[in-house]
Amino acid sequence: MPRTYKAGLITGLAVSLGVALLAPAFRPVVSRWGRPVAKGMIKGGLEAYELTRERVAEIGEHVEDLVAEAQVERLTERLGTHGAGPGAS
Repeated sequence: MPRTYKAGLITGLAVSLGVALLAPAFRPVVSRWGRPVAKGMIKGGLEAYELTRERVAEIGEHVEDLVAEAQVERLTERLGTHGAGPGAS
């Protein structure tokens, strides 16, 4: 049975009206439990942010090390091929 726009609108209005009528009864419960839950979520987000920041810094250090090693190897290869002459050992 296909739903029409009018049926969906009526359902939405009925649910909205029911929530609006029951909101005063649930407001103390929501404020009592909602604040600690929100604080917990914020604390978890901060911990995740700090952990991510640490991991990104570690990855950055590894990349810097790899770049430095590659530069040294490249310089060594250049000096090895250009500096090798008849008297070089």
